Parts: sequence; C-alpha cells; structure tokens
Amino acid sequence: MGVVQVYMMLLLVNVIGDYFFEGPLFSSAFVFWAGIIAPSGWAFILDLKDKRRQKKAS
Repeated sequence: MGVVQVYMMLLLVNVIGDYFFEGPLFSSAFVFWAGIIAPSGWAFILDLKDKRRQKKAS
C-alpha cells in the first residue's frame, strides 16, 4: 500500500469510529499531522535509497 492509501484508511477508521462510538478515534490534529509527516517521511526515505544507489553505481 502506498502512503495515500494508508492515510485514506486512517481517515476511514476515524470516520467509522466517529459513527459507531461517541467520538472519533483520533484527534483532528493527529490526522492533520499524519497527513503531512507521512508523505514527507516517505519521500525522505526514497531519496536516501536513491542516493545510496548512486554512490554504489559510481
């Protein structure tokens, strides 16, 4: 699963939790920051892997 799919699953779980329980399972601040940090962290990891491959190739 990609980052977007994981984030959408987090939102789905939060909405379902809000529907079946008295409130959402995650705070809106957590969902907001997870949406910003997850793609940024994923891009950082992919950049590191790419740099390592370039070092090995040269």
